[in-house]
Amino acid sequence: DQNKIIYYKDYIDMVLGHELLHMASTIKHSRYYSSGFSKSLSFNGLNEGYTELLNRRKFFNENFQTPCYKINVFVLRILELLLPNKELMEDAYFHNDANFVYNSFCAYSSKQEFFTIMKYLDLFCDKIIEPDPKILDLACEIVTRTNNADKIKQAKDFTDEYLDTTKIKRKRLY
Repeated sequence: DQNKIIYYKDYIDMVLGHELLHMASTIKHSRYYSSGFSKSLSFNGLNEGYTELLNRRKFFNENFQTPCYKINVFVLRILELLLPNKELMEDAYFHNDANFVYNSFCAYSSKQEFFTIMKYLDLFCDKIIEPDPKILDLACEIVTRTNNADKIKQAKDFTDEYLDTTKIKRKRLY
C-alpha cells in the first residue's frame, strides 16, 4: 500500500525483479489488496512460485536455477503445460485470477489433486517441510492426461532438470 520494496543490498540482483512483479500484479480493492495469485491467506506457494518463475523467465533468460522457491517454480513449469500456451497463465497472474488456474488444472485432475499440490507448494514456500520431488511426479502424472507426447516429454525433462540440479537421486513414479 506504500509502493515500497525493502531488500538486502547483497541480494538485489535476485529479488528486485521478483518484487517488481509482485507490485505489477497488485490490485487495490475497496478494503484490501490482492497480488498475483494470492487470495487472502491461501495460494501463497502458488503466488510466490509463479512470481519467481516469471522473474527467471523475464530477467534471467529462462535460467530456472534459482535459490528461491525452486521446487515451486518447477512444479508450476510443469502445470503450465496443461494450458494451450503459457501466456494464458501469465495473463491470469496479472489479473489476480487464481480461479483460472483452478479451472484449467481441474480439466485434467481432481479437486483433491489440485488442493494437494497447492498445500505442498504452501508448505515448501513457508519452509514448513523440505521440498519433496514426489510432488513433481504428481504434476507429471496429471500432464500425461493431456495425451500430448510433447508436453509429457517436457514435464519429464523439467523433472530431470530439477533432480539433476538438486543432486537428488531416486526412482520416479512414471
